[in-house]
Amino acid sequence: MGTLYLLGTVHGTRKSKKRLTSFLTNNKVDIILAEGIRNHNLLNKNYWKIEPFLLLVVKVYFYCLKVKGTELNLAEILAKNKGIKFVNMDMSLSQVIDTFHKKSNLLVFLFIFIMAFIITLFNKGYIPLFLKFIIAFVFAEIGYLGYFAISVNNLRNKNFKVNIISNLKNDKEILVVCGKFHSKFISKNFNVAKVK
Repeated sequence: MGTLYLLGTVHGTRKSKKRLTSFLTNNKVDIILAEGIRNHNLLNKNYWKIEPFLLLVVKVYFYCLKVKGTELNLAEILAKNKGIKFVNMDMSLSQVIDTFHKKSNLLVFLFIFIMAFIITLFNKGYIPLFLKFIIAFVFAEIGYLGYFAISVNNLRNKNFKVNIISNLKNDKEILVVCGKFHSKFISKNFNVAKVK
């Protein structure tokens, strides 16, 4: 069996880009597997109707990554320049939204909203009813975004695992490039050589 190298990164930092470049300069790998949600510019208008607040947060995040430039983009460029097979082991944003946007998840939002609204009812000071609704909505949105982040992280980790397993079948030297949170999951599930 080949070696599975793991480069855990902090997205967009010079240090992560330098570590990646240095590793690929000094080591030979057959495949680079990288995280990086794809097709975030190809969303149709329907997604904006069903998840407007979520997409606003996601779009801001992707814009920040694009401005900084990421080590994930660099991995793809270096792979192409060195003739190394490159595999994006992540899901597309439309896959994430389609998987996540279910009625059961909307019930999570409703539950958080109702709980937050009930808590505002116990406020001893006077708060107008419409303001209580706004407060409950803001808390529900924050809670829902947190729930979304945790759920999507778990979905993506499962996707990474499937991609790594399918590429490990061959006796190849593989470099996995992903953020620190995902690298912890990968370290727990695979025997890896960590890149320093």
